[in-house]
Amino acid sequence: MNKRRELQKQNNHYEKQLPEETQKILTDIVVYLKSFPISEYQVELVRLDITRMLLEGAARGASASEVLGEDYKEFCKGIVAELPPRTPLQTIAYHADILFLGLAILMPLWMVTGLIHCAQTGGGLLHVPVSSGTISATLIILVVSYAIVQYICRTSLEYESEQARRKSRFRFILILFFAVLICMAPAILFRNTVLNVHIAVYIAGFVICFCVHKLLAAYTD
Repeated sequence: MNKRRELQKQNNHYEKQLPEETQKILTDIVVYLKSFPISEYQVELVRLDITRMLLEGAARGASASEVLGEDYKEFCKGIVAELPPRTPLQTIAYHADILFLGLAILMPLWMVTGLIHCAQTGGGLLHVPVSSGTISATLIILVVSYAIVQYICRTSLEYESEQARRKSRFRFILILFFAVLICMAPAILFRNTVLNVHIAVYIAGFVICFCVHKLLAAYTD
């Protein structure tokens, strides 16, 4: 188990000792911290410090806002300003990790759908057809997924009234619905086969993407 996971396990144990409402605030803070260019290990270090502060405050009967201040965003920005940002190499590795993880998730899906198409059309099951729509959909899904995650992280500390929250949820669901349509449209509309990939190559590609993701994830930790 690496240092980040050990620290995460320790933080999970401490967090359970906090009042339920404070746990929710801490979760939102951790999500917000992930929108900054710092490593996952640094996020867990900050989480540990904040959790200890909140535990000490809870022992005195103080709320999260009394311990951290009313503006959690400014509190987080103040902490992050004291941390070293990712180096250019770490930034490249971080985004490459997201790319290879996305490919490792999507490749089995495209392989299965390709084999189903072959079975329906009477084609062989050793070669998986790759269409221009599949390639386009993969690129769009990766970009849209990244944008959605960034949006969730950056807005995690934006507290609203119940009515405003309902509107935000509806807007987010609507955006997500259209995002799914945009992602899947190329795969449905553009079915012309660009190349046929042997199933062994497909599986090897998946294994390579997954292994590269694990290596990059360990490096960026």
